Amino acid sequence: MARRRDWSSKMFQHMRRGKYDRALYYAAGGDPDALLAYHRAKHRTATPPTADPTPTADPTPTADPTPTADPAPQVPPPPRRVFINGTPPSDEAWVVIHRLEQTAGSVLPDGTYWYDAACGAFGRWGEPTWVFLPAFLPLGGPLPPHCSGPTTNVFVNGRDIHPREWQQLALLVGQLMPGLYALDAMGHFGVVGQPPAINLRMLMGF
Repeated sequence: MARRRDWSSKMFQHMRRGKYDRALYYAAGGDPDALLAYHRAKHRTATPPTADPTPTADPTPTADPTPTADPAPQVPPPPRRVFINGTPPSDEAWVVIHRLEQTAGSVLPDGTYWYDAACGAFGRWGEPTWVFLPAFLPLGGPLPPHCSGPTTNVFVNGRDIHPREWQQLALLVGQLMPGLYALDAMGHFGVVGQPPAINLRMLMGF
């Protein structure tokens, strides 16, 4: 008992001094295993915990692609300067012109033209017939009498035909005197007020 009291007094002495490991040794009756277990536990506590792995930084956010510059505003094409029979085409006439251009695969150049709606003859102002279009298209106003240049006094559908046309007609129908003549879309040709005398389409092979 005296020895235990001695251990107890030493236990309290060590506790007052803050030497808890020694106090535990005497509190356990001088059991060295208790002191060893205490030191092991103390060592485990003192060992700092393994630090968490350094968190990876958030990946740099992908920058938004550089915004493309707004496309340059489209400049509208300059207005076309086309006149047929002395007047600019109406909206309806432009629709017809665009369809004809698509069919021909070419664009009508700016300029002044004439059009004979009765037979479909079409040409540049001051020049002979350039091409035959379908008849009765809404392409312009009334056909001006002197739209084909030099006069011949041979009027076909009210148009004083070009000297070159007069020569070509003369080769087909013979002598062609000044006067008023009519030509329809089927090629029938003759003096105004009389039955057609000849069919120019058949003579020309189309």
